[in-house]
Amino acid sequence: MSITLMVTGALFGCLLVVSGIRHILGFTRLCTPTSELGFSATASRAIGACELVGGAGLVAGSWFPLVATAAASGLLILTMAALQYHHWNHDGPLKYAPASLTAMVMVIYVAAQVVG
Repeated sequence: MSITLMVTGALFGCLLVVSGIRHILGFTRLCTPTSELGFSATASRAIGACELVGGAGLVAGSWFPLVATAAASGLLILTMAALQYHHWNHDGPLKYAPASLTAMVMVIYVAAQVVG
């Protein structure tokens, strides 16, 4: 595994762990307004749990590359769902940006892991 993949995985992993913790604790107003998209507090916590587990998987990717690939694939599915919800809500580009960036990075991460 290259240094670039390790650093990217660790960086995005840490960001997603923090975001997941914020969702679980209910502090989502500043990072993701899930209530604006029609999610209940329970659904927001479930999203946070997925982010937390996926982020931890990316951080663990330095030691367990297969875990990181699975985590990145799961996070890609989560961010694609987020993009769809933002589309249904007619949100502007600033609301799409975090999910779009995360989706692009996860696609590149998985591709780099698979190719070698």
